[in-house]
Amino acid sequence: MGPGDAAFLSALHQGDLAEIGAGRDALPRAAAACVMRVGEALLRDRAAVDSAVTTLGGQLRIGLPQGPNPAQNDQLARISRSAGTPGYDTQWLQAQSAANTDALRLLDQEIASGGPGDHAKVVTAAQAARRVVAHHLAMVRACHPLAGATAGSPGPTAQSAAWKAPNGRWSATDASVVVVGSLLVIAGSAWATRRWHRSLSR
Repeated sequence: MGPGDAAFLSALHQGDLAEIGAGRDALPRAAAACVMRVGEALLRDRAAVDSAVTTLGGQLRIGLPQGPNPAQNDQLARISRSAGTPGYDTQWLQAQSAANTDALRLLDQEIASGGPGDHAKVVTAAQAARRVVAHHLAMVRACHPLAGATAGSPGPTAQSAAWKAPNGRWSATDASVVVVGSLLVIAGSAWATRRWHRSLSR
């Protein structure tokens, strides 16, 4: 087992727990249907990922944290306090974009490290988790432009300039494209989850 494997599994476990909590928080509070769908996917898929991570941690005798880290807890609490306002969906999606981007970076570092034995088991777990996280990030990005409009805000905020239309406005055509993209990504998320379960059974 590599020297960083314990730290990696601990970080992945905490990320799983934070995403599960975020998904659970969004279901009764989100205004946009697509945000609720992302929340459902997080709750379902990251629970499956974390079940495998916890099992692997036990096999490798790695003690995993009991919950998300303080920063993750504070962020969710702050977003939750905005429930019932137009800002909840946008803040939630921005937080999920950052969290899943960071998770992909962590997973890619572990995958690139390679190695034999127990370390290879950790790398295999990282590869399986990466497929799930990548689909969640795509779901978040597809959902973001609609979330602001559905929740009653003017759309993507200044902090999310990368997701703005070139003229700063979203047309009906733009919205249609995003809706189709969201449906395709949701289907992809289900496919990724099935691949995750198959990889664990090998």
